[in-house]
Amino acid sequence: MNIYFLLSFRFLKAVRRGVLSFLSLFSIVGITLGVSSLIIVIGIMSGFKKEIENRLLRFIPHISIIPLNQNLKFEEIKEKIKLKDGVKDVKEYIILKTIVKASDKMDGVLLKAVDNLYSDMRKTIISGSDDIKNGVLIGKGLAQKLNVVDGDTIEVYSVSNFVPYKLKISGIVDAGIYDINEHFIMTSIENIRKLGNFPISGIEVYLNEPNEAQKLSDDLRRHFENVSIFTWIDLNRNLFSALELEKLGMFIVLLLITIVASFNIISTLFILSEQKSYDIAILRVFGFKSKDVIIVFLIIGSIIGLMGILGGILLGFIISFLITGLKIIRLQPEIYFIDYIPIKSTLLDYLIISFFAFLIVFLFSIIPSLRISKLKIRDVLK
Repeated sequence: MNIYFLLSFRFLKAVRRGVLSFLSLFSIVGITLGVSSLIIVIGIMSGFKKEIENRLLRFIPHISIIPLNQNLKFEEIKEKIKLKDGVKDVKEYIILKTIVKASDKMDGVLLKAVDNLYSDMRKTIISGSDDIKNGVLIGKGLAQKLNVVDGDTIEVYSVSNFVPYKLKISGIVDAGIYDINEHFIMTSIENIRKLGNFPISGIEVYLNEPNEAQKLSDDLRRHFENVSIFTWIDLNRNLFSALELEKLGMFIVLLLITIVASFNIISTLFILSEQKSYDIAILRVFGFKSKDVIIVFLIIGSIIGLMGILGGILLGFIISFLITGLKIIRLQPEIYFIDYIPIKSTLLDYLIISFFAFLIVFLFSIIPSLRISKLKIRDVLK
């Protein structure tokens, strides 16, 4: 075994007793709590963002093209967009503010009309079918408020033309997002035209890779005039920016726990150096240099830190697994978009957290190591 590690492990035996035992344990527990908290919180923030993205992308287009006037040739634009690489589907849509009524219950909703459903939307249907040609899809929360099920009939009123149009409920969807579940209905353009001669609201584009939306939207802006083009990221930029800022803030705050715990490593190494000063002096007499002493005590501090980091990784993984698997913490969907806490930690998250935690431990180990290396042999051996 390397002489540095051999001496480090021999000196660590002294840490098991008395005040050193308490300080080292306190350091390990503090670092464990700091690292595990970081893993859990960063996992929650990442999982929350990813879950919202997945749910939003089932219902909102990856790119929306809104005409600035109604003289646009929509079919021509659609055909040109379909030729672009990565485009999965292109369709026209109409969106209206409407009122729905069932028996004596009424509510204001957004009605969206398309020629056919985007494939991912079908995954959210929890009862009934996806037949929007002969009916309407409504959100789960709205269905509960109106006390209706698939197969029932609702009346739809346009706010600009208060004439009712009856539609059969083909299916009920659960988007997992409060606003959509509570204020959403969808039917075909053919059906909505029976309610009134409403113009096309715009064109929606779906891609094979939603994250390529920004690149394609920039290309479309160069080719089409008299239109406003938005990506799904543009429409939710404030939300995602807030999540990223909170993630960074929580990372910094929780990293302070590790920093506070690392102060105890300084105390541990100082006390250990006092107890082992005679041994250190003897080693110096037999040719041990100052840098050798520094290396030994850096290894001791790093070992204590690594025990805390590994404990934190294990504890963080277990708690994350329990929270995600059992969904033991429920949320209010009307506030948080979703009804449970999702945790998504990647290997990169674990590596980054471990790196910063170890860097802090290592830096805090340098301070006492430098002081110990300056120990005067003559004073110790008097």
